Amino acid sequence: MNIYEDYTSYLGEHQELIEKMISTNSAVYYALSDVIKVTDYIYRLQAQNTKIDEDLQEIFEIGFGYLANVLGDLKTYYVEYFDQNMDTFNYYSELMLYSIYIEDFKEHLRVQELINDDSQKVLNDLMYKIDGILANKKPYSEVDINEIEATIDDLKIDGDSYKPVYNVFRLITEELEIE
Repeated sequence: MNIYEDYTSYLGEHQELIEKMISTNSAVYYALSDVIKVTDYIYRLQAQNTKIDEDLQEIFEIGFGYLANVLGDLKTYYVEYFDQNMDTFNYYSELMLYSIYIEDFKEHLRVQELINDDSQKVLNDLMYKIDGILANKKPYSEVDINEIEATIDDLKIDGDSYKPVYNVFRLITEELEIE
């Protein structure tokens, strides 16, 4: 199998969840929609035997890797934590979005060699807190959200131009003029 076959197979395995997120206007789908648009666009180019330059190839690989991680986590939440209940899934969508953001931010800091033991611990602790709420289906409030945001803001580094993967892919959809 090549990466494009892996991609179609992986998305096929998660198609039911993707369709449920779309049909229920799940907020968490925001973190996926533009990435899927771009990877599907590149996949279709490849399927038409169009020459794909190195930049598009790299974009596809990054997008597919991101989708594999995020969809894997979302499916775990949906199936194992929420017993395939979309109402529960959507109730916790804001926390799942923060979970996606934190994982992405942590990876950005690692790649940019800006992470240290303290920031790693703070981000891991945030993830444990979010996961504990999700796994135990605990209620959460605006206070929890404000704490998460404040903690993340405290870790941001002046001059660092971090943008979440889903925002970068939104810009790519505009650049490629993908609807």
